Amino acid sequence: MKENTVGTLSVLIVWAVAIIVSVLWNINNTRQDSRTVIIDRARTYFSMVQTLRIWNDRHGGIYAPVTEDNQPNPFLDDPLRDVTTLEGLKLTKINPAYMTRQVAEVAMESEGVHFHLTSLRPLRPANAPDNWEKKALEGFEGGLKEKFELIQTKKGPLYKYMAPLLTKKACLKCHGEQEYKEGDIRGGISLTFDATPMLTSLAHQKNHLITLHTLGFFFAVIVFTWLSRYTRKSEAIIEESRERYKELVEFTDAVHWELDFKTLRFNYISPQVEKLLGYPASSWIDFDFWADHLHPDDKEWAPSFYKDLITRGKYHTFTYRMIAMDGRVVWIRDIVNVESDESGKPVRHRGILLDVTELKEAEEETAHSLEEKEVLLRELHHRVKNNLAVITSLLSLQSSHMGSKSAEEILQESRNRIMSMALVHEQLYQTKDFSNIRILNYLESLLMNIVSSYGPGKGMVVIERDIADISISIDVLIPLGLIVNELVTNSLKHAFGPGQKGLIKVSFTNPGANDYVITVSDDGKGMPENLDVEKSDTLGLKLVNILVAQLEGTLEFESKEGTAFTIGFSYHG
Repeated sequence: MKENTVGTLSVLIVWAVAIIVSVLWNINNTRQDSRTVIIDRARTYFSMVQTLRIWNDRHGGIYAPVTEDNQPNPFLDDPLRDVTTLEGLKLTKINPAYMTRQVAEVAMESEGVHFHLTSLRPLRPANAPDNWEKKALEGFEGGLKEKFELIQTKKGPLYKYMAPLLTKKACLKCHGEQEYKEGDIRGGISLTFDATPMLTSLAHQKNHLITLHTLGFFFAVIVFTWLSRYTRKSEAIIEESRERYKELVEFTDAVHWELDFKTLRFNYISPQVEKLLGYPASSWIDFDFWADHLHPDDKEWAPSFYKDLITRGKYHTFTYRMIAMDGRVVWIRDIVNVESDESGKPVRHRGILLDVTELKEAEEETAHSLEEKEVLLRELHHRVKNNLAVITSLLSLQSSHMGSKSAEEILQESRNRIMSMALVHEQLYQTKDFSNIRILNYLESLLMNIVSSYGPGKGMVVIERDIADISISIDVLIPLGLIVNELVTNSLKHAFGPGQKGLIKVSFTNPGANDYVITVSDDGKGMPENLDVEKSDTLGLKLVNILVAQLEGTLEFESKEGTAFTIGFSYHG
């Protein structure tokens, strides 16, 4: 009884230590995860600004109307800094640095993130670094890649992040006089944002972890105390049933065995082992015999795994390979049970060896077959996408040699229709789900392709999107994409005059469980009110009607202050 009590207390102490270690480990992981999230967020902001700067730089700066919030940059030495359009509109050039400052203002208003473009040799006094930024800039010149820190201020805790900006060829236009060379560290961009929400969240998570682990500890104490009262077994009963057990197990194909915990010698192994592996039962002397005949790839982990679990009295099942006497590789599933004495100490292990070679081979064959089919299906979508891309390229090439503008437009429309179908196969090739595609990603890509196909001439037309983020089958997506292509193309071609500003709205909603509505509208010059879209003789509207019928949907048309087409259909995915 005394030994049992000591054993119970030892286990509880170990459990308490494990709980404490788990709490500390989880708290530390939470902090590390939070730090990673914050740094990733800062890197994303920095990368966004870098991308915008590169875009601006590639265009040699961009012009924007002069407004109260967009005054000419006094630090930009460029004879073409300020221009006036033929219409009398005053424009000023925005270089990457000026754009960064304006983006910083927007970020501060919308996200609460403070950007600061700074340098050890700034042209603009407001770009001078503070002490923290100065140390970071000096570190960058010494090889530091980035700097991140949580600092305490009078306003509260703040996260600060900074990464360097390298001098590029275009930068020398403004900074050449400062003796910078291409590739030099010219400065950096720092980001500052409030750390209070994250720190508050961390505190809540810490308290939550402590509470859960405390409850887990006391629950385990109750469970262990209850189990310890019922784990004593009579050795006499075990011995009495042993012979009957032996007679019973030797009638089965499975190999039954028993191993002494202290000596690691086999007390018993059933004769079926010779049929399974070729070694007679008399050869199975101890644990080492079993370990010596394991497959080379399993010799390290299997014995360690076995010893680790049995010393803790764990019932377990694990699968490994053994080399038979004739050299065959045999897959074994070993079901092991640990028997303990009255004090709870393991005294012997009993188990069953099952031959699962055929099952394993079948599993491997099935897995290989599925992998081959998946590769084949992915390759099929890839080839369909490539073939459609070749067709669109041929149409583009042909259109460039057409003498008739109307013929070029017909080829362009055909190219867009094919591209809408190619996009489906492209996204299927890039996803693991070969039956459904997220319609948000698909329609975003489709609309971008349509707009780009009409070039800068339609740059004054804005496309507004309101698309539900759901997945839908390709049987529905292909006709849906063709419908959107036809209606948006129709608006771009006919709704607005040359250089006219306009708005096209594309929405896809899911008002009911299986009901979907897609609407394409514009605020252009509209179409005749008496137009019968179901009897229209234009190819585009004929195609729309055919596709709506294919979806078993409805088509509604309205021409008030523009044009609006609404298609409703049901889909049981």
